[in-house]
Amino acid sequence: MNIIYLIPKSSYISNYDSDFLFGYILTILNYFYGVDYTNDIIKKFENNEPPFLMSSTFYFTKIDNKKTLYFPKPQIHSEFRDINNIADYAELKSIKKQKYINYENLLELISSSNFNVEMLNNLSIQNINIKETSTPHSRINRITNSTAQESFYHIDEIFIKDGGLFFLYEGDLKIIEPALNFINHHGLGADASTGKGNFKIEISEISIPQVENPNYFINLSSYYPTMEEVEFFKNNPQNLFYEIVQKQGKIGVNSYATKLFKKKLVSYFSPGSVFPIIPNRNYYGTIKEVSSIYDTSIKFNGYSLNIKIRL
Repeated sequence: MNIIYLIPKSSYISNYDSDFLFGYILTILNYFYGVDYTNDIIKKFENNEPPFLMSSTFYFTKIDNKKTLYFPKPQIHSEFRDINNIADYAELKSIKKQKYINYENLLELISSSNFNVEMLNNLSIQNINIKETSTPHSRINRITNSTAQESFYHIDEIFIKDGGLFFLYEGDLKIIEPALNFINHHGLGADASTGKGNFKIEISEISIPQVENPNYFINLSSYYPTMEEVEFFKNNPQNLFYEIVQKQGKIGVNSYATKLFKKKLVSYFSPGSVFPIIPNRNYYGTIKEVSSIYDTSIKFNGYSLNIKIRL
């Protein structure tokens, strides 16, 4: 499995989920190789033969040339317990604050024969030095050369000190290498043309240990399940640990002349959600159409890159 580091050379607007990375990369490949090439890739996903899987982006820090990776904390929880005093409340609040675990903790947990919630709760809170600022902007009317009151808006910018972002990639790296080279020069995400989202890209390998007889998996992507998976999970509700996120994207004016198209609202499982393994299933998730523009079908990639564990 590959790990792709995004080392920021500037601020950026938001973290990047796996669906956004998929769409951005395929858009670049479409410019390079044409629609037939990208349609062939999409068809493989539709046939449940994905040529690659990718995670959402997560944080890393770098101190004295040593990188520390931070993964989303698995959302495994214990049964509800009574809060009897201030100490119990403070402990529960501290546990809820913990959003990330470092790679060493993750390896320890998934390599354990008794992976459980108490082990998670006993981990120290991981702090990452992230700064967010809000920058005012205004839209100028090109006809009147002036701004109206409603033309003022703010953009949140994120800065990471001594670190950056990374995502995991499973599959043939040659497929996306041209897009990564383009991102390395052009930038990634909103306002890349104005200097935001500029990253230096480094590619390495990462080894995730294989667990004997796994019975759960930790999702690391924007996971949109198939109907068969939904039915399986509905029949095992006591074994689900998840958070649902909603997303409604837009297709900007740069793609289709002067029009702005909205995508359909999509609900999906966030990274860190934990699900039981379905017997004889190689891949989890599916690809979903979220918009159709002229003769172009816009897809949401809900395939899950995940880590197997035993609870």
